[in-house]
Amino acid sequence: MQKDCVRDSAMKHELCHANGFGHENQRPDALNYIIIHKENIKQGYYEANYQPYSGDYYWTQNLPYDYWSIMHYPSYAYTTRWDLKSMTARDGTDL
Repeated sequence: MQKDCVRDSAMKHELCHANGFGHENQRPDALNYIIIHKENIKQGYYEANYQPYSGDYYWTQNLPYDYWSIMHYPSYAYTTRWDLKSMTARDGTDL
């Protein structure tokens, strides 16, 4: 793990990746639940962290979308400015 990855939640997130989990906000159906503000995301971060996966890669098992998943990024992750959101929930849920 990287030196700055010391938070418990960050370690759990990375361990989930090591076990094959993808980002909740990249589910094939994610755009039914969130709006991604690509213009606010740092260059080079959209594809790896926000672009929805194809159904061939990610299987949701018909589980409900989980805004609070350890695998869901917060709304300000990887933004070009601290006051901009990278995504918002369509139903108003605070991410």
